[in-house]
Amino acid sequence: MAKTSVRLRIQPDEIDVPVAPGTPLAIPLKSAGLPINYPCGGAGRCAACRVRFLEGAPPPAPNECERLLSEDIAAGWRLACQCTVTGETEVVVPSSTRFVEPRILTASGSTDFPLDPPVLKLLLNPRQPAVTNPLSDRELVDEVLVPVRNPVPSATLEFLQKLPGALRGGDWKITVTERGGKLVDVEPSDTTQDVHGVCIDLGTTTIAASLHSLRTGEQLALTARINPQVCMGEDVITRLNHTFRNLDALNELQTRVVGAINAMTAKLCQSAGISLPSVYEYTIAGNAVMNHLLTGIPPETIGLAPYTPVFRTLEEIDARELGLGGNDGAGVFILPNIGGFVGGDT
Repeated sequence: MAKTSVRLRIQPDEIDVPVAPGTPLAIPLKSAGLPINYPCGGAGRCAACRVRFLEGAPPPAPNECERLLSEDIAAGWRLACQCTVTGETEVVVPSSTRFVEPRILTASGSTDFPLDPPVLKLLLNPRQPAVTNPLSDRELVDEVLVPVRNPVPSATLEFLQKLPGALRGGDWKITVTERGGKLVDVEPSDTTQDVHGVCIDLGTTTIAASLHSLRTGEQLALTARINPQVCMGEDVITRLNHTFRNLDALNELQTRVVGAINAMTAKLCQSAGISLPSVYEYTIAGNAVMNHLLTGIPPETIGLAPYTPVFRTLEEIDARELGLGGNDGAGVFILPNIGGFVGGDT
């Protein structure tokens, strides 16, 4: 009876992973949390993911015979993206094969421009309901909104769900937040100073992010990191090809970049000493392929003649649709694509 599971020992980490025979080696390496470098997107062209089998070396794949010396193959060297686990296995993953995030130099600057954020916070002090005139909470809020916002913005369901608690918890002094013509948030007392936005430069290799006050435009914090999609291809062409070959690739590429932006946003908030729910807006600039991968929109049409993107411009979307953190009512504005591979970061 064939074994349903064999042992894979990863060295020098001394990690044991149970693996079904025939499983591509890249899968258990990923599940073990090892960041392997796949500059060619796992196509077996670059030989950057070299590993050495001490036990259980599988027969070399055609790409391995082309990319590796015969004496290296005889010594157990294989490409992690090309080989499978066939039985009890011990494999060495050298440091040269592991992805190491380098330090990124960042610089901050400022430019004077009119500040017109898409998010507005207003401090309101509606009157309390009375038996003689029992208006609803929403009607009482609208009374004080009319002089400053006429017509009165519509409200999200979440706003209405939070409204009674905010009114009574703040002794009838509340801060309402409007974004995109809708009331998206309400808080007890005065929180008008707590309104922030994050700017993202979404590069193919690196991601830079800065945190700003949407009241003053002041930059409060800055951070940068390697784009984690690099492990699945160093350039956008390789990542495009990866989505052609692998049905799950688009979801994984999107998950990686969204996770990176969320981690960077949390770091920015911690550095500036502000709360994550005070982030109400993301503005993101990237090339056309990166914008498609971020939004989970299939990018294949960009890689095929006549090289057209699925979209040039997007309406502002809810951050939660992309899985981004921040306030529950936060929005995301993606700078328009120009055409072909050229995006709003040009």
